[in-house]
Amino acid sequence: MVTLVKEHGPQYLFAATILMGLIQILAGFLKLGRVMRFVSRSVTTGFVNALAILIFMAQLPELIGVPGQTYAMIGGMGGCAMIGQSVINVTSGGRGRLSTFVTGAKSLQPVEEAGRGPPGEIAAGPAEVAPRPRQAARG
Repeated sequence: MVTLVKEHGPQYLFAATILMGLIQILAGFLKLGRVMRFVSRSVTTGFVNALAILIFMAQLPELIGVPGQTYAMIGGMGGCAMIGQSVINVTSGGRGRLSTFVTGAKSLQPVEEAGRGPPGEIAAGPAEVAPRPRQAARG
């Protein structure tokens, strides 16, 4: 897809996205979702997991040479997703796992630490706009 965008420009990607959306709408009207009954759950799970791995591997080169705060933010996003999933499970009557909630909360720790910054240095991000009291006392 990247080479096609380089050769034909971003309008190609826009047109391909619109076309795929129309194909999906058409498949919905034709009720082609019934065909999914013939695909086993393990095949569907394997496909989705493989797709997630491919997307992750494609994004790895973009993460080389970035500041450490970027990794903290990625961990923070994962932590928020884990906490959100725990809350959704509990509020929908499902079984909430304390381990998922705790792991998600622990994943947010690097974000909080990255926002603090070293003593005597202005922290990056939202902490610059509204420093916490302990930052104001340090600096």
